[in-house]
Amino acid sequence: MTALQVILGAFTRHTEYSFAPRLHLLTAFVVVVAVVGLSFAVLGSQPRPRAVVPVLCALWGVLGLQLYLGLEAWLTRFRSPENPQLAPLLKPSTDRSPGLPSELWNNVVHHPDFMRSVHLPVGAILFALGVAVCLYLWRSVKVADRPQTQPLPQLQEVAA
Repeated sequence: MTALQVILGAFTRHTEYSFAPRLHLLTAFVVVVAVVGLSFAVLGSQPRPRAVVPVLCALWGVLGLQLYLGLEAWLTRFRSPENPQLAPLLKPSTDRSPGLPSELWNNVVHHPDFMRSVHLPVGAILFALGVAVCLYLWRSVKVADRPQTQPLPQLQEVAA
């Protein structure tokens, strides 16, 4: 589902298709529901795979950041002086001293495409964490279901 979300995000950013932003927004809700369901399934299972819990926590953190960035990226499309409610939450620096930090903050962070540009790699990280959780779970299921193997008779003779 996250892969579809990344593809729809690319369509939203690089094409003029009217369905792309709508589907990108709708599948964001589906991804959140999938992460919630996966979290309940993992945390409710016994025995709980301990290696997956930190990755699952990172997945939740990145998901929250991604939702915030997506919301801010969406709102910057409608920002105007007539709509002060749609101004970004990160305010420009009032420090008038010359220097890189305040110039960087005001010119880069408040550029209209900044949130959209940061939203893209965070989406890739979210996708990678989702794959990592699935691989951890797949590995733990495969190891648990693997039948116990017996050594080959030829190898027992060599070992003796």
